[in-house]
Amino acid sequence: MDDVNVNFNPYINSIEGLIIAAIKKYLQNVQTCIPAIVKEVVSRDRVIVTPAVQQVNSKWESVAWADIKLPVHSPCGGGLLLSIPLSVGDTGWIIAGDLDPSLFLNNMNQPQRQNTFNRHEYAFGFFVPDAIGNYTVSSDDDGCLVVQSKDGSSKVVI
Repeated sequence: MDDVNVNFNPYINSIEGLIIAAIKKYLQNVQTCIPAIVKEVVSRDRVIVTPAVQQVNSKWESVAWADIKLPVHSPCGGGLLLSIPLSVGDTGWIIAGDLDPSLFLNNMNQPQRQNTFNRHEYAFGFFVPDAIGNYTVSSDDDGCLVVQSKDGSSKVVI
């Protein structure tokens, strides 16, 4: 029987593999978008979420993300606002912000300089509620705007 190395890593057997491994290691720290689960509802516009996909370190060990307190995305414009009541266990997406928005959020009437050089961090982002495919819309409502309960028992069709 041949010896089998269970820790075999194809990236370390060539220069090309080493470069690919270095790029992938760097990209582990670039945050963009990740599914999440609501752990706590702080207010109508703030939640604490737990990222739903764990990181894996170079030893293939799972590493959990820390919980993150984020604003909830509420589309608005023209004097109208859509606000969805959230509950613990609801799902959605964390969208990472490119830069720290704290100075802008403190004084929203004018552009602000960045106050850190940090980039692409979930802590700078927001939470977008999403059923992530866990719902059904009746085929009778194809081509219509549908606002419904997740289980489809109540709905408004336009």
